[in-house]
Amino acid sequence: MRLINKTGWSNRHLKALLQRAAEMELESEHRRRMVVQVRYTRGPYSGCSGYAWIKSNHCIVRIPSVIHQSLDMTKVRRDFAHVAAHEFAHCRGVEHRHMRGYLMHRGGYEKFLWADKLPLEPSTPKPTAKKTVTYDSRAAHADAMIVQWTSKHKRAATGLRTWRRKAAYYRRQAAALQKG
Repeated sequence: MRLINKTGWSNRHLKALLQRAAEMELESEHRRRMVVQVRYTRGPYSGCSGYAWIKSNHCIVRIPSVIHQSLDMTKVRRDFAHVAAHEFAHCRGVEHRHMRGYLMHRGGYEKFLWADKLPLEPSTPKPTAKKTVTYDSRAAHADAMIVQWTSKHKRAATGLRTWRRKAAYYRRQAAALQKG
């Protein structure tokens, strides 16, 4: 299974929940080909949601943002596992009218009590580069550009002198023809 995580939740934790939900609904070969994209829910916390195409290898599962401090994490884990299993059933080819009760209605959380034992925490932020490193590299680039433009300036001055001499030469030649 390939996970595309567009959230601040830990990749490892999301993948563990998704793998377990996939084991409930998908054959091993289908699990291997699955691409699951995890995104944030669209509005204030209203639970997890998702969508999938019937008989496909791709689904999207939405989860609340990590910034909500008042989240009941037990409910979020169970809800996430439930929605993932529901979407995996669609990927397997099951339409709503043929889904078993626990997959169709949110009340069937007893099948997802295993999610309580799995962690779901925000990922650790990646270290950011210090500004001095950025400014040092920019200063080095500026120095290189000064050298480059100094060289261009010298070539331009030489070219200007050459063309001024040629212009003076042609003026002298034209004046000599008029006198002669």
